[in-house]
This record gives sequence, structure tokens and C-alpha cells, in this order.
Amino acid sequence: DEAQRIASETLAALLKEIEAGKKAARDHYLLLGKLCVTAGKIGEARAYLDKALATGAENGEFLVGLATLHARLGQVEPALSALKKAAEKGYNDPFFPVIMPDFLSVRKSPEFRALFKLPNN
Repeated sequence: DEAQRIASETLAALLKEIEAGKKAARDHYLLLGKLCVTAGKIGEARAYLDKALATGAENGEFLVGLATLHARLGQVEPALSALKKAAEKGYNDPFFPVIMPDFLSVRKSPEFRALFKLPNN
């Protein structure tokens, strides 16, 4: 579909920039992972997730991005863990995880509902 085509094209362009040494930060690995999920390349998404994690640098926004990737992959527990760490590091904007469709697989979890103080209905 159109989203997969655009994701694949964006992925290819970003990979060229990284190979040229222009970009290599952890956030780019996270973006590559998200693009791979959208493009249907789950194995590649996991590889970029591992690269992002290997950088060791974590802040609230990065952790929410990481949670998004886990959620897109259907990995509820790792997504929740990243969201909890983000909250511990001061990330306090519930809008993104509560509203974004990426978190549909995670929203049903009682831990998610408790973390964002949502009703249990």
C-alpha cells in the first residue's frame, strides 16, 4: 500500500545518509525501526531496535519512541517497561501514548491504564 511504499523510500534514503556518515544517532536507529515496521520489515525493525538500545543513551522522549516501536511490534511488556522508564525520567505528556494508534496493543493493559491514570472501563 501507499504507506509501505513511502516508508520503504524514506528508509532507503535514511540508510544512504547513515552509510555516508551523515547520521548515526540513536534516534535515527529508532526512526529506522519504525519505518521498517511500517514497511512490513519486522526482522530489520528488531535489528535497528537493538542498535538504538546499544547506544545506552536514554531520555524520556527516546524511551517513548522505543515504547512506540515495541508496541508496533506487539511487544506489550517491553513497551510498558519503556513507558515506565520514560515516566521515571520525567516524561509526563500522556497525550501521545494515550491517543496514538501505535499503542492500541498496549492500551488494554491494566499497567498502561494505571500509568496514565485512565479509568478501567
